[in-house]
Amino acid sequence: MRLPLLGIFTAYLLLTTAAVACTAEHRTADAPATAATAAPATASAVAARERARERTKAHDFNGDGYADLVIGVPQATVNGVPQAGRVEVAYGSASGVTAGPRQIISRESRAAKEEGFGKALASGDLDHDGYADLVIAAPGDDERASSVVIVFGSAQGLSGGLVELEQPRKARGFGDRLAVGDFDGDGFDDLAVTTHYAWDTAESTWETTGTVWVTTGSRDIRTGKAGWKAVLRDVDVIADLTAGDITGDGYSDLAVFYAEDDPADEGSGAVYRGSPQGLTGPLGETFPGWDVRHLAIGDLDGDGYGDLVNESAFDEYDWYDERERELGAISVRRGSANGLIDPRTSWSMTSPGLPRAPEGTEGFGSAIAVGDVNGDGYADVAVVARRDEFSGLAAVFVLYGGPDGLSAKGSQVFDTTSAGMSADASVSGFGRTVALLDLDGDGRDELVISTRSPEQVTVLSPSGKGQTIQIVPERQEEDFGKTLR
Repeated sequence: MRLPLLGIFTAYLLLTTAAVACTAEHRTADAPATAATAAPATASAVAARERARERTKAHDFNGDGYADLVIGVPQATVNGVPQAGRVEVAYGSASGVTAGPRQIISRESRAAKEEGFGKALASGDLDHDGYADLVIAAPGDDERASSVVIVFGSAQGLSGGLVELEQPRKARGFGDRLAVGDFDGDGFDDLAVTTHYAWDTAESTWETTGTVWVTTGSRDIRTGKAGWKAVLRDVDVIADLTAGDITGDGYSDLAVFYAEDDPADEGSGAVYRGSPQGLTGPLGETFPGWDVRHLAIGDLDGDGYGDLVNESAFDEYDWYDERERELGAISVRRGSANGLIDPRTSWSMTSPGLPRAPEGTEGFGSAIAVGDVNGDGYADVAVVARRDEFSGLAAVFVLYGGPDGLSAKGSQVFDTTSAGMSADASVSGFGRTVALLDLDGDGRDELVISTRSPEQVTVLSPSGKGQTIQIVPERQEEDFGKTLR
């Protein structure tokens, strides 16, 4: 149903932070002066570039060919209501985004305390009109109602008010996680939404409500109609999920990490296969997923199959090496026509050829994003190394894909100094979230990094083009940059 006069207003915040000079970069000794290389003239590379264009379309709300940046502020005060939440949109252009005015989206007069509007974000063309649409979740908490809304794209950008989706059943935390992909190949992007577990006060026990629900995109979704079907039902914890074409058949697949009996269950990962009938599966056997909270899909080797990159599961470490677990790692599983294939490969800060992070940095894999940074048609990976959101020691690595998959060649690392931020020791939570988006339409993704304190979002080019932009909120302590899309 459409909620009249709720929540999209185009008053703008005027920000004062100026653009910072072009970022310094750290590379391996044998890396070239720039990360960009000539794109190989192979059919698979051409297909990979086409997928990159499709990916930009999923972030292009006004159809101008540039990806747009969405910043979630789920603790924002709206009309005097604390922690109601809002979303800010910076539109891409030939010169990228600026630190200036942004479109503001909120519930305005319908804002509810502690609902966390903007805590989860997703985008794609759900109504198949050629413009990306923005999905915004307000999952609330164990005591408050939750909701998922869509703001539809147009030639003027996001407009027309908030459309709240029908919910499959009464469940707390609806919209805890979101993913968008065309699971049935009909040209309309489809939406996957999770619920989470909650405390049952009457029974003094945990109520199992973790479910992945999927609804197909259609013209009718513009009115809030949704035909929800459960793909994964009634588990305790759904840690994360993401969509991408792992099997190379033109249908988006859905990768999910979950635990059935937390904390006794060590956790699993599974891939549900897209088909003309929508998601089926799971595809093949499950794989280790204990304590995995971050994952992404991209074609790292240009073979036409999406590869899964995730924070390494706890049981993939050496149980007796506590330091190894603290340093962190990521795992890469290659896609194929039959799903994910072994062997997996692992990367950590101690992998040969990677540049050094600041001394004492830990938590490699704390956030992950996939995109094409150098425009060669191969997906690249941004990986955050950060012990927790309060840590002052953090870095963001960029690893490049190629014919043989992910490689240390040309890899880069950014810390607060090389990202153009203050060297002040009070900076903490650098890299709380990352994204890779082509904001200026040149075929090379910009690296977007959010910082917890002081709250700000940094936009920089790993390839060295243009200026580094620092985007700051009007007010601090509202969780600005908690989510990026």
